[in-house]
Amino acid sequence: MGNGTETWYRGEGAGVTRTTPGSTAAHDIGDGYYLTDSAEAARSYAALRAPNHADQRIFSVKIDRSSLRILDLTNNPAWQQHVKPIEAYIKQANENYGRAFENFVKANKIDLSQYDAVIGPDYVRGGRQMSVLLKGGRPSPLEVSIRGQLQPLTPATVRARAIPPIELDDVPIRVVGPKGEFMGRAAEVGIIIGITVILTALEIWMTRRMVKEKIEEGLKDLQPKIADRLDKLKPDIAKEQLRLDEGDKVFANIVVQIHSITYSLGAGRGTYMKPDVRLADINITTRNLTAERHFDLTLDEENTPRVKRPVDEYTYSVEVQVYTQEQLDLFEEWSAQYLAYVRKRLRDPTNPVFIAETRRLREQIVRTFGTDIWYLGPNSLETIWPL
Repeated sequence: MGNGTETWYRGEGAGVTRTTPGSTAAHDIGDGYYLTDSAEAARSYAALRAPNHADQRIFSVKIDRSSLRILDLTNNPAWQQHVKPIEAYIKQANENYGRAFENFVKANKIDLSQYDAVIGPDYVRGGRQMSVLLKGGRPSPLEVSIRGQLQPLTPATVRARAIPPIELDDVPIRVVGPKGEFMGRAAEVGIIIGITVILTALEIWMTRRMVKEKIEEGLKDLQPKIADRLDKLKPDIAKEQLRLDEGDKVFANIVVQIHSITYSLGAGRGTYMKPDVRLADINITTRNLTAERHFDLTLDEENTPRVKRPVDEYTYSVEVQVYTQEQLDLFEEWSAQYLAYVRKRLRDPTNPVFIAETRRLREQIVRTFGTDIWYLGPNSLETIWPL
């Protein structure tokens, strides 16, 4: 008898009937009701039983082993000795598992009717699997009890599988404030950034009050230009978000220049200065920048060669988002699952389950986040395992 309460999982397909007793090729460790101790493996079983995501069902259940009669192969020296010479064959063709177990039971004169369940390694998907054995070819009272206690497993990865593809053209840019609060989206972005730049840039020009209003007007005029440039940069924001390390953020580094242009009032009448506010650049990075510099720009101006124009340049950053945190968490989980199967596939490249899962997860990621995200640099998912 085992000791302690453990969490086990079940992956099913809606409307998929269970296999019939006696089909040892399908049943690794005896005819019964199968569970796994790995939620990832349960998702894999659900996907195998129901290719359509909407039909996949994943459950968890707590099982108290203290009163159960369990044949546990995972700590059985006789099984380890029996399976060691053929373990590689089991991994290559899973139907060999059932034959090996059947031979083990016969060789060791094990009466399976004296056991409630068998636990053994899952050589293909990892972890352990449990077969709650049939009794007289029918579900046992233990199986009926377990089925009655199943709880739907609904983590973010399961809930979000049905989300529609994320079209960047339809996704608003979100602007996040210094304290993490949501400040605005879409058309509001330019206004918020414009106001912020106005308030900050005016500090530079506080001693030049005669041109304050002109600068303010020029900064306001930049609002639609900033919004339009950010909209074009949405793919770059999206890619940076999907590259983020934990704790990092994506910023739009906005570079504004104020050119002090000198105009002539006419022959003998002197000159006057008028500020010209320009959007110099917007860069999408993970750096939160605040900087200013002042320099002279030498150029030909109003038929006067080699005129020096004073330029005040100010850089200010705002945090921007395209994907929500929930979407980023979803991408991270799917990518982790994909890479886990890639590692398994590298060890066993002909395994049909590993091949199916890498393809399914890749299609799932691309369908939701778009084709472009697959090519994110030297460590991209496509570089690791192109399909």
